[in-house]
Amino acid sequence: TRQGRRKRKCKDKSQKEIISVLEPWFDVQVTVKNRQLLDERFNLSLDNPPLTGALERLAFMGSFDYQIDGKRVIIR
Repeated sequence: TRQGRRKRKCKDKSQKEIISVLEPWFDVQVTVKNRQLLDERFNLSLDNPPLTGALERLAFMGSFDYQIDGKRVIIR
């Protein structure tokens, strides 16, 4: 359930590090097709967003597209 979730802050973290936080938080598996994106660094603060909200923020900062298929997320 989302009730017990807290605010998450990722300061100067690579996308790879942020994904490692998002996967267990949302119980999803993330696949990144463009491996260069994994090294991009972000500052991100999330306060109980839905999965799409978290991905929209990352996609806006990282200029990528994503697709959600059940418990799989594909980042291109």
